[in-house]
Amino acid sequence: MNGTAYLRHPLTLLTAVSLIVGLVWYVLGLPVQMPRSPLTAGEKFGCVSYAPAALWEEEQADIPLARIEAEVAALARHASCVRTYRTGLGLDRVVDVAATHGLKVLVGLTFGPDSAENRGEIERAIVLAEMQRDTITAFVAGDRVLSTRSLRASELTEIIQELRRRTKLPVATAELPDTWLAADQLAAAVDLILLRVPLYDARFPSAAADAAATAVADRAAIAAAYPGKEVVVETGWPSTGRMREAALPAPSTQARVVHDLLAAARGGRFKLVLFEGIDNPARAFRMGTAAAHWGLLSSPSAPQKFQLGGTVLNHPLWFTQGATGIMLALVIFAAGFLGVRSAGPHAAQSAKWGAVACIALGASPFVGLAIADLPIQSHSIGEWLLGSALVVLALVAPPVCAAAVIRQMPFEGFGSLLDPSIRRHVHPLSRAAGTLFTLTVFVALALGLTLVFDPEGRELPFAPLTGPAVAFLVLSLASPPGLRNDSKAEKAAALVLAASAALTVFNESLWNWQAVWLAVLLFALAWACRRAPAARSS
Repeated sequence: MNGTAYLRHPLTLLTAVSLIVGLVWYVLGLPVQMPRSPLTAGEKFGCVSYAPAALWEEEQADIPLARIEAEVAALARHASCVRTYRTGLGLDRVVDVAATHGLKVLVGLTFGPDSAENRGEIERAIVLAEMQRDTITAFVAGDRVLSTRSLRASELTEIIQELRRRTKLPVATAELPDTWLAADQLAAAVDLILLRVPLYDARFPSAAADAAATAVADRAAIAAAYPGKEVVVETGWPSTGRMREAALPAPSTQARVVHDLLAAARGGRFKLVLFEGIDNPARAFRMGTAAAHWGLLSSPSAPQKFQLGGTVLNHPLWFTQGATGIMLALVIFAAGFLGVRSAGPHAAQSAKWGAVACIALGASPFVGLAIADLPIQSHSIGEWLLGSALVVLALVAPPVCAAAVIRQMPFEGFGSLLDPSIRRHVHPLSRAAGTLFTLTVFVALALGLTLVFDPEGRELPFAPLTGPAVAFLVLSLASPPGLRNDSKAEKAAALVLAASAALTVFNESLWNWQAVWLAVLLFALAWACRRAPAARSS
């Protein structure tokens, strides 16, 4: 057996693919070392925000006291101050609970166009000032009220002046950097400026490595515009979610951003409010995965997500995910062996094991990530259905394509499923591959069009789509052509997929490697659509 024949041997290729999959997940599973902690031994975070999940639910019911007690107690183990956002819905009780744990509170109030609700917020704040003056650091009169145009500057200024006069405590308000630079009247009215600095969620997001520098620069601009005013920075970074340009949410990037922000605050001698204390799963349905994972804790009973100065695992289940990928590679090659056996004694000599290896290499490294991401990225029935379909295709399509390549079955287009006159004459294996191809293209079209027309909060599911896209591209290139039966459906699908891919990259930028990866997969499926002959295997 010469060297080329030996390298093409299926067992050798299977071993090589398995080693590559194992190596990929070994590297992904390596701990990421954080720099030395900017906090001293035993020192807690300064202030963290607290916004219970019920605030984002349709049903505006009071938050149970037991829940507030459990969550504030959890935050007290890690922080010395909490920042709230309203006094309604029973959240005025946070101050009393915080006092029992020795926590200070930045009491937030919510203001909008409803004057009755605004009055209720003010009166509850006044009662809190009378009862828990020593616990309250300051009142925060609204969050981005001017940025969202909920009130005019003159109206908000009157509220701030009333709060200060009646509570005799400092009053602030939270706004974005650009809003503060144009709000001289508001800046003059407050005792301190609370600066909301968007990083991951900015219009032009910062990469994690640049996040702290962005926050420092924004604070410096506001401090220069309003000398003598204390400027408190409020910002954070999510631990999970899709990329936005170069901004990647991950456990290690969250830990690094928090570390850099704390170090910058200590070096620059300014106060910092970290957004936020505990993950808020209720946000995911409306705002996407990342919106639910800004917390330092995933739940009140969970440990802190990371330890400053320690190591962080981005993929704690890396061994299981790698093993899952290797098992899929075994299944793909097993499907190829079954294809050889069913094709007859001479099929082994012409079997395209290199193509099977390409299919396995495209599918196996990503299936573990696809399965792990499914419950994290699915927040509605539609997302569960679409995500589950992608995972099933990621598991089923590659083995079927491998068997079809080994059997040298013609690559069938949509007609093998949709056209009865073609379906009757197609080999069952080709029909199965054609059916899976049609379903994959349908799901890819739904993803592509959604990312073009409604991208806000949408995920970039590159992991589950990689296996099917690579499998069908290899099948379209390695399989013999059948009798052509040109279909406008394949041409239209190819055009829409290619256009969606180009627009996705345009919208997300080339810095977003997840979007670029997904766009390449859409282009691959578009190419497969153009090669699909909708042929009969007769």
